[in-house]
Amino acid sequence: MTHQSQIQKQNTPAQASSKASVEAQNLKSYRIEASITNPETRTGHERGNLHDYHVAIDRTKANGRARNFWRQGYWVEVYDNETNELMAGPIDPDAALPSYIV
Repeated sequence: MTHQSQIQKQNTPAQASSKASVEAQNLKSYRIEASITNPETRTGHERGNLHDYHVAIDRTKANGRARNFWRQGYWVEVYDNETNELMAGPIDPDAALPSYIV
């Protein structure tokens, strides 16, 4: 084995670890909130409107949870869990569910 191939072999685990770290940082976390009233029409700090919420670490799970809340008759909003940016919603439980949520 040459000296160069030994160096490459030694760097492989570090590179794999670095790649996994970068991929973990790229995961987006979503917060799905289910409310009993339209979030757009609330004034002030009305209490008791948030029925439940769920945090999902990928789009598939976020979409599934949003659909589940909507089927139960709740207003649904989807936020970026890190920045609190509204990604989708509010979704009216009496209207058609959008084909694309997040």
